[in-house]
Amino acid sequence: MPSYHYPHSVAICTLASEPLKEALETILLEASLDNPQMVGLMIAPLSTENLGIEAIITFCLGQPHLRTIILCGADAQQAVGWLPGGTLLALQQHGVLNDGLHTIANAPGKRPLLANLTLEAIEAFRQQVTLVDAIEEKNPETIWGLVQTHLSQPLSAVTPYAGVIQQPVPEAIGTHNPAITEDPKGYFVITMEAGSENPLVAEYFNTEGLRQAIVRGKTPKAVYTALLNNGWISRLDHAAYVGQELARAEAALTANRFYMQDLLP
Repeated sequence: MPSYHYPHSVAICTLASEPLKEALETILLEASLDNPQMVGLMIAPLSTENLGIEAIITFCLGQPHLRTIILCGADAQQAVGWLPGGTLLALQQHGVLNDGLHTIANAPGKRPLLANLTLEAIEAFRQQVTLVDAIEEKNPETIWGLVQTHLSQPLSAVTPYAGVIQQPVPEAIGTHNPAITEDPKGYFVITMEAGSENPLVAEYFNTEGLRQAIVRGKTPKAVYTALLNNGWISRLDHAAYVGQELARAEAALTANRFYMQDLLP
């Protein structure tokens, strides 16, 4: 369970409405000046039906004083079927199926799965938290009024959930291994050309040290996609290394800093 203590019985979920989130944060800041007890009221987005809702459940079960979540703003990416707000409401109203994936019953979204949580944790969340349906409401003053209404109705904390929340999976500890296994396809020298339209550069050499190609791009993804599409990388560790170095080069370019491959700060 998280050690953080959330001090309020109410939280706000603004779904996909970033301007609404910012407006509510401004109202909260002003309210906190007059009433320091308002400090820390949570205002957070929700953009995914599966992992996003799982994160909400995991957090709430560690905060037994949190009893109400106000859902407001536009439901995320309705055009492509992502409806986390409506899916979260369906969870509270109908629960999940015991189908191995914990599919949320009667959910409107395209991927309403809570497969990484236990059934007991999901049910404990449903018993602890009440959802206030203000989806599509984008007036910050109206939503703030809902907050005040529910804060004025204090609820006692539930008994802290002591069961297993997440389905157990194997865990591993990563270690730094300085040994390098050469990629039989060759290697890359990564540089950057500040001021160029395509400033990230990867020169491709075969194992004999003969330059085979030069790839330029605006972003790490543009460069490594070209490397992969041409079949110049055959090892996963080599691919991970190239991605890391391209990201370091991009960060140095953005910050106007010097970059040298393999030179760590």
